[in-house]
Amino acid sequence: MQRDHSCESGRHYLRHGRFELRTPHPYEEAAAVSAICDDEAQKWLGWPPELVVPAEQRDRWLSMELPDPHFYREPPGSGDTYALVDREEARVAGILILSTCPDHRRWELGGGLAPSHRRRGFGAVLFRLGLTLAHEHYGLPTVHAGTEEANAGCCGSLLSAGFTASGASAVHRLPDGREVEALWFSSTVPDPVSCRRRRFGWASWR
Repeated sequence: MQRDHSCESGRHYLRHGRFELRTPHPYEEAAAVSAICDDEAQKWLGWPPELVVPAEQRDRWLSMELPDPHFYREPPGSGDTYALVDREEARVAGILILSTCPDHRRWELGGGLAPSHRRRGFGAVLFRLGLTLAHEHYGLPTVHAGTEEANAGCCGSLLSAGFTASGASAVHRLPDGREVEALWFSSTVPDPVSCRRRRFGWASWR
């Protein structure tokens, strides 16, 4: 655990090795969204076309080198989106979204990696940091995640991160109207902790 005040004022920062999950500034959020707007990611996500960042624009965002966050002048973004930053490359490597489902009865975690960081074992890092955010910063006892049954890479990442498969597959409708067979996963801890009650802001895991 490293001492820092970075979880104050609604900002969250978590570290693991070369990666950092953090509340994004506006241009970090744009890059994080761009990370999952390519055809491969959208095969699984099924966003409507108006939400997909065009290729030239997303390539520009993802190639942008980020300055040290302490030098940012813009206020951080707000909401349920977090940027996964590769500190070795000083670039956004992915996105994590922690939000309530439409009926507000449960919290769900989702996200994905930029093309440059896929198939390298980093999906488990993304989702493990997401579980730390949910259980040790938001104070949530249970968080859920779902993915298409055929998406073996994502299923493996969720299991490696600490999720448990919740049961049989079920039909799920994507935002673009497609219906897919989805598998659901969950993680529950007995004693969740809110970072507002923690002494230090940085969180790390091994």
